[in-house]
Amino acid sequence: MKKLAKRYAASLALVEKSKKYSLQEACELVKKTATAKCDESIDVSFHLNINPKQADQQLRGTIVLPHGNGKTVKVLAITDKVSEATAAGADFVGQQDMLDKIQKENWFD
Repeated sequence: MKKLAKRYAASLALVEKSKKYSLQEACELVKKTATAKCDESIDVSFHLNINPKQADQQLRGTIVLPHGNGKTVKVLAITDKVSEATAAGADFVGQQDMLDKIQKENWFD
């Protein structure tokens, strides 16, 4: 049998596989078992007991995360009017030089 890593084994000891956790307990357990040295993410699935083939039982929607998803939008403006573009909030402004930079350096900062 393959030997488990120490951190993984310690996290595994905290979880009971047959137990159904409430949402609050599950969130606390996720925080306790987090061992990575970077920002971690989790996947959540909900079993709603609905039939998506029935028109009245379809579920669609979006949510807004309280702290965002961690990605920031950067704007690149290709224009002759540099001062207007920077005043409008563009992060990068240029003309052909920016296009060349993208093509040659594979630049997508």
